[in-house]
Amino acid sequence: MPSTAIGRIAYLASDRELDVTFVGSGHTYTYIGVEPEIHEEFRRAPSKGRFFNSRIKDRYPFRRWGVGPAFTPPELRSPGHAPARRAPH
Repeated sequence: MPSTAIGRIAYLASDRELDVTFVGSGHTYTYIGVEPEIHEEFRRAPSKGRFFNSRIKDRYPFRRWGVGPAFTPPELRSPGHAPARRAPH
């Protein structure tokens, strides 16, 4: 059954980047540093939206295609890391 939230996922294993395209907005985000196991679990998840919310969202730095620099959530920043600008939604 197709997801009502996630339109497409793609994974570049060499760079550990996961691209997620959302159905409602059509926006694509790249999540950085995603482990291959997480991609596989996401691919097999019966509910892509639920998996995304619990295992990817707010856990990985991301960037929206064509918009600004990557955003690193505060809890993932190393000490002394300069705050990044959040990509517009």
